[in-house]
Amino acid sequence: MAVLIRTSDLPAARRHDAWRGIVCDTLGPLDLRIDPDAPLHGEIEFGKLGSVGVGRIQTSTPHSVHRTSGLIRRDNLELYRVVLTLSGSPRLSQDGRNTQLSRGEFAIYDFSRPYELAYDSAVWLAVFSVPRGQLAVPADAVAELAALPITAESGPPRWPCRCCGGWRWTMTRTGPAAPRGCPAWWRTWSAPPWRNASTRPGRCPPTPGSGRC
Repeated sequence: MAVLIRTSDLPAARRHDAWRGIVCDTLGPLDLRIDPDAPLHGEIEFGKLGSVGVGRIQTSTPHSVHRTSGLIRRDNLELYRVVLTLSGSPRLSQDGRNTQLSRGEFAIYDFSRPYELAYDSAVWLAVFSVPRGQLAVPADAVAELAALPITAESGPPRWPCRCCGGWRWTMTRTGPAAPRGCPAWWRTWSAPPWRNASTRPGRCPPTPGSGRC
């Protein structure tokens, strides 16, 4: 994981432009909407785990990001994104659905269709970018779940992902505090410090009640 931006390292006059550049270009293309007079505080980290992008976003400044039809026509990336709420209450909108997520909830959304992700107050989020072909779930099933809150109790039992050097991992039934068999990058998101955690190739979270992958 690399720190893409930490606003405390920048002069106040440069923070908005620098944050916009990271959000709109590196994590986008996206349209950032923020009060230009609002003090901006936050940090973004990003890395790759095989073909999956893994990011962490912390900010206390209200703003929103939008994937518009015009941006999609310009650069139509075949990705799904998953946002996991570690703290705060972000709002996600796609396909006419509007969801306010709570701590421990996550939602999937399609990067090839318009969406909005907004924060009215401080948030701490984990964001995963998964190539469409790597998620072993039918596209119509994902479309039905887009922008709906999912928890360990309410979500589908397993969402295996064919990626990450042969790992299979589950986004549901584990929650933020996943079992020991879960890859370290997932297991430790909600328990910093996590930068020195070691990964465990070839392992995956157990199926609930079975103790097996």
